[in-house]
Amino acid sequence: MNKMPRRLKIGLRKLLLILTVICLGFGWYYQFACQNSRATQFLRSEGVDYYYFEGDFNRQTQNPEFDAPDWQRKLLGDDYFLEINALTVGSQNAADPMFWKKLQRHRHALQHVQSILIWCGEGPLPEKSMETLSSLSELNSIDVREGQVTSKWLNQCSEAKNLSSIRIHSPSSFQIDIQALAGLRQVTSIILSGCGVSLDEAEFLRDQLRSTMIVVLENNDSNQFD
Repeated sequence: MNKMPRRLKIGLRKLLLILTVICLGFGWYYQFACQNSRATQFLRSEGVDYYYFEGDFNRQTQNPEFDAPDWQRKLLGDDYFLEINALTVGSQNAADPMFWKKLQRHRHALQHVQSILIWCGEGPLPEKSMETLSSLSELNSIDVREGQVTSKWLNQCSEAKNLSSIRIHSPSSFQIDIQALAGLRQVTSIILSGCGVSLDEAEFLRDQLRSTMIVVLENNDSNQFD
């Protein structure tokens, strides 16, 4: 009887090791897909719009094209192949600290979020919102419309290490904390509309943040942001 070639022999221990590695790999893929699925379900249930980037210029879309073949999508699910890159939070959620606490539970699935647009309505943004946003490691742009931000909220912005752009549109009756803004050394672009900023305060801010592009819009119109 011919013996099996030596190179084809696999011991039981090696076979179990190979199977263990394969199972761990599929387990990681499955956990990743489940995290994404739970995050998208939460966002849909809260009425939060979410977007994906595609193309060379990071065009936002809600209907991305898939590069993966159909059999992989059926095996792992669409959520495995998608990374949420942008969020729009409406006024019904923006002022609710509980919403931001729930959103933070999905931070691992939202690590690729780079920009967020927040429609505030009346009242200041809760400080919990910035605590949640600073936990998103790739976040680089925050756009606040029709709202107010506290000094503590601005101070927490420094914890978002990749944050480079802040745009805030507030009622002209609201007075933003210029000293807190001046502490945001990592930010390269600040655009303010309303916010009660005087010409002297704008010059002070430019003097403190010489490498930051600072724009102060006199007309209290959030449409200028678009």
